[in-house]
Amino acid sequence: MQQATKTGLQDVWAAPHRTEAEARLSRLIETLRPQHKRLAIWLEETAPETLAFFELPEEHRKRLRTTNGMEHDHMQVGRRRRGIRIFPNEESLLRLTTASQSSATSSGARRSTWSSRCRRHN
Repeated sequence: MQQATKTGLQDVWAAPHRTEAEARLSRLIETLRPQHKRLAIWLEETAPETLAFFELPEEHRKRLRTTNGMEHDHMQVGRRRRGIRIFPNEESLLRLTTASQSSATSSGARRSTWSSRCRRHN
């Protein structure tokens, strides 16, 4: 079931446009409904939100469809977590992930400023 669901969702996200993706999603949900009702209901409620990238220009879609950014974030949290070893409570984990995201955002702003300066000098 996991592989079939994964393949079905990849097919949805690989659609050429949003209306085709919505049609593929509906077919996937109807295929899953007889044996996996809870999963079908959950997909009905949550999966349409994942189609928002179709509103962007096509050249930006591939970057948003990949999970590279999330994998990088998970790696950064894991790296910081190894130094801490355990978290006394959920709030401390939240502070760590928030700090990690804040750091990534500020370094991204620095890269953006640097690249705009380079463009001005060329």
